[in-house]
Amino acid sequence: MSVNTASFAKSTAMLGNSEDHTALSRALSQLAEVEEKIDQLHQDQAFADFYMFSELLGDYVRLITAVK
Repeated sequence: MSVNTASFAKSTAMLGNSEDHTALSRALSQLAEVEEKIDQLHQDQAFADFYMFSELLGDYVRLITAVK
């Protein structure tokens, strides 16, 4: 999901740079900035989810090892 968001942000930024109408260009540039922030949030959330999952998995492995 993060890859698609980053790709969309990059495409929107390029479209905003090539647009002749200044208001539309500004709006597209702002949209690109927001999409870049969303991309960063997706990456941060994915890292946090992976960390929590790996900690939980490690706890389960230690629990199973203790039971044996």
